[in-house]
Amino acid sequence: MEEGRKGIGALLERLRTEQGCTMEQLGRGICTPSQIEKIEKDEQSVDPFLIDRLFGRLGKSTERLEYVLPIEAYELYEFRYLIQTNICRRQLGEAEELLKAYEKRKSANRPLHRQFIAQERAQIGWLTGQKKEEILALLSQAMSETMQTVMGSAFEEALSHGWIDSKIKLSAEELKLILFRWEISRASVYERRAEEIWAVLSYLKRKEMDDSEFVKVFPYVVLLLGKSGCLEEQKDALEKETKRALSILRDEGKIAYMPEILEQYSKLLEKRGADRAFLCMLRQERKSLLEVCEFYGIHLEKISLFEHILRRFQLDYELIQKTRQERGISQEKLSDGICELPTISRIERGHRSPRDKNLCRILERLQKDRRRMDTIIETDSYEVVRLKKKYNRMLLRAHTQEAIEVLQELERYLNPKHLRNQQFLKAEWAKVNYAAKKWDADKCLKELENALRMTMDVDGTRLGKHMISVEENSILNEMVLIYNEQNHAEKAKEILRLELQCFNDSKVCSVFQIMEKGLVQSNLATVYEENGITKEAIDLSRKNNQMNLEAGKGNTLGRSLITIAGALEQQQDDSGVAYFQWGMDLLKLYKIDWRYEIMVEYVKRPEFLYRDRLTM
Repeated sequence: MEEGRKGIGALLERLRTEQGCTMEQLGRGICTPSQIEKIEKDEQSVDPFLIDRLFGRLGKSTERLEYVLPIEAYELYEFRYLIQTNICRRQLGEAEELLKAYEKRKSANRPLHRQFIAQERAQIGWLTGQKKEEILALLSQAMSETMQTVMGSAFEEALSHGWIDSKIKLSAEELKLILFRWEISRASVYERRAEEIWAVLSYLKRKEMDDSEFVKVFPYVVLLLGKSGCLEEQKDALEKETKRALSILRDEGKIAYMPEILEQYSKLLEKRGADRAFLCMLRQERKSLLEVCEFYGIHLEKISLFEHILRRFQLDYELIQKTRQERGISQEKLSDGICELPTISRIERGHRSPRDKNLCRILERLQKDRRRMDTIIETDSYEVVRLKKKYNRMLLRAHTQEAIEVLQELERYLNPKHLRNQQFLKAEWAKVNYAAKKWDADKCLKELENALRMTMDVDGTRLGKHMISVEENSILNEMVLIYNEQNHAEKAKEILRLELQCFNDSKVCSVFQIMEKGLVQSNLATVYEENGITKEAIDLSRKNNQMNLEAGKGNTLGRSLITIAGALEQQQDDSGVAYFQWGMDLLKLYKIDWRYEIMVEYVKRPEFLYRDRLTM
């Protein structure tokens, strides 16, 4: 292990102290101060669900962290994903059966899991027209699991009068329960005051939250404000907040609440006589998004408690087994001085999970710099995590100069002694220099290969057996794009196929590899489409769309839809016109302007098959 490596506890402690939050305030209702102290000192095996909630209460997302999970914890995450997916597909009987199976798990007896079970049953009840008092009873049960110390009479009174003490630490998930209760109670004998919604809005504005957490709850608040019967003097504020909700949904690339926010914003603008062309554009984008969701069987309307899935999971036994085999190390050598030989065998079969400290020792022997929970680059500052996300967004939108500026800022923060930081900076400077046309393809490829060699063998024959890291995946996919640009399509396909094999060989569900696997599938589909391999391009793109919709991720849909459209055009299939329309509308909706402008020029060509059949 590299000298000076800090675990997730150091990041948690820094966040908590920066916010002036005590251990008691942070853990109220979910864990004791002593448990938090042990987590911060890396003295305790960490429950990933508890980490999710602690970070959430501090207003920080765990989407940008990497988890190496024991099989028991992973299966609970998978249960949650399958339950939600079935609810979104309106397969409510299947969802209830999964909830029953979830409930029987030993770990599910803990408060965070009991809360999830109760809230999902409330969500199902809402969709099936269950009596409001029964739904409210389930919500009361869910809220009491983690909020019993703050949901007393004093809190309720403060909430109803438009105020929540900023010292109270509530996560986006907990706030959504308050909001869902209000929504269920609306227009009934249980009706609650509109001041409660304004109180949540005020609390959110005072709370330190990153955009990935803020987007989970803010649009929901804004939608309920629209339903609360705003006074005339509040309508300007409602329009302003609705516009902000739309902006953050776009920036974060989310689908949940997007159609409703677009509708609310359009109606508000129409009432004050806004530009008709702009209104038509908003409505067209909404129409396309809803049609895509309907086509893939995903129904997000009335899904008030949608859980955003954008995670990076690996299974501990897979990581150990595959890395050991790649390194050519025997089980006997790996276990020496750490544990008994039979223990390693049981671990690699998924029959036993190593303790956190033993996992670190095993991975250190395998020259794998990982912990149970980790940042992608080495840091104990959440500001660095936030900046890296911002940098990735700038790259996605082809805002090269802004990306360079953010990368310069990142470089000032990062400790260059750590290998992961060295690799990240070397690779990303190569990318932005190439994007800015400062480097040619050969120079960029050479530097990317040098960065790759820092952590893996570049020999493509071994790639399919390698457990690819986030940065390695990013490097490989940048090389692929350059190879394809330089008319080396076969080389590009070879790398992408080997990468995809690596992801497909894992027991981890695709949705928990979404960012890395999604990128590989998108790039491979593009290479296929550009080289006339249309069936494979369509199949991969549809898989990508399905995965992204189930995760509530909208900012990559446009690209995959356009890939399908291009393949259908080559097949002279008239259904391609719908995909072009959907793809262009979603590129515009999520502000992927550079791809949108390319498509505008493409569809203007005289030979374009669907000319004059698109709404522009």
